[in-house]
Amino acid sequence: MNYHRLNSYTLTCLTLLSIFFSGPILAEDQAEKAAGAYSDLTTYTITRKGKRIGKHELRITRSDNTIVVDVTSNIQVTLLKIPVFSFDYAAQEIWRDGQLDTVTSRVKENDKVSDVGLNSSGELSNINTLDGPQQVARLKYTSNHWNPAVVNATRVFNTLTGKASNVSVAVIGEETIGNGITATHYQYSGDINADSWYDANGKWVKLSFAGKDGSLIEYTIDQ
Repeated sequence: MNYHRLNSYTLTCLTLLSIFFSGPILAEDQAEKAAGAYSDLTTYTITRKGKRIGKHELRITRSDNTIVVDVTSNIQVTLLKIPVFSFDYAAQEIWRDGQLDTVTSRVKENDKVSDVGLNSSGELSNINTLDGPQQVARLKYTSNHWNPAVVNATRVFNTLTGKASNVSVAVIGEETIGNGITATHYQYSGDINADSWYDANGKWVKLSFAGKDGSLIEYTIDQ
């Protein structure tokens, strides 16, 4: 057994836990720290099979005990310069005292528009799914990825379907992504299958997943 490698691996895991894990007492500090890793506006380029198809924007504003996170995505796929697919996404998260309080989300896929949402109180979340309203145990994070503590979650609010999605997140390891940023790679499985990367400050820098046709879709932070 290579004890030097084992000790290095243990130290890496402990470091990741210290960055991304916090108990309820530190929830407000954790959310504030996560929001503080970003500028007022953070932008990402969306590619399909390596070709640019759209943009993703993350806006975070903070005042007193409230954090407001606005997320938008705009995608257009063309064939011979003719639009064949469009996707427009807008979501807003409101966090109060370090906890996810409300979420509204609208998706327009081609000509079809759908709205979902979340409103939490105490230990419960009331969610408006595509299949109708439900009440579930409180959901602490969404599928928007900006908060690195989401990698510790086993259930997230899916802002596309409105459902409580069950997930398992594995640490793949440290990598250098295409624009030269060193980041930690995480892999989601379960109701959500995707890969997500965070830099040393906990900033979300990349996302990849398979599109409906199996093509590789990637969101990469702009510099």
